[in-house]
Amino acid sequence: MADNIDPEALFTQALVEGSTDAVTAWLEAGPETVQRLRRELTGEQRIVVPEGTPDRLLLDNLTWASHETARMFPEPFLAAFADDRWDENPFVCAGLGAIHRPETTERLMTILRTGSRWLRIGAAVALRGHEHPQLKEAFAAALDDPDEIVQYHASQRLAELSGQAADGEAHDEHHLGLIAAPIDGQEDDR
Repeated sequence: MADNIDPEALFTQALVEGSTDAVTAWLEAGPETVQRLRRELTGEQRIVVPEGTPDRLLLDNLTWASHETARMFPEPFLAAFADDRWDENPFVCAGLGAIHRPETTERLMTILRTGSRWLRIGAAVALRGHEHPQLKEAFAAALDDPDEIVQYHASQRLAELSGQAADGEAHDEHHLGLIAAPIDGQEDDR
């Protein structure tokens, strides 16, 4: 990364613009991006959002930035968000989905079982591509979830694990924002 480029400006651009180039440029700042993400999620340090930027855009882009940060820097991400209390954060849930390890898969399976509605949806999406001996069982149980979106994603994952083609593959990859918290006016019911 060029010395004259401000990492904070890159982070803001990544969250406002959300392009692959913007997120990649920000991640070039290195593993310290994990700590900046953490400060954003704790509210310790917030980006200055340009007026008129839609909240939904920021939520979707923060979800994707978290996912990509975890993918690029899994060890620092897991260290920064090791406390299970972070499992209640939809952006951390998205990041955990990028780290295909037994411990992250187990955390996501717990979220799928016990999280709020939006976290259960996010966990079902985030578990795509994960492997674990109990994953089929977790998705089978999620077929009885009270939320139809959780049921849908569980059925898609079960089909994938069974080697069947699943509808909606492109939908999941382009809509990681489902992991994000509900926007104003939506309830987060179980």
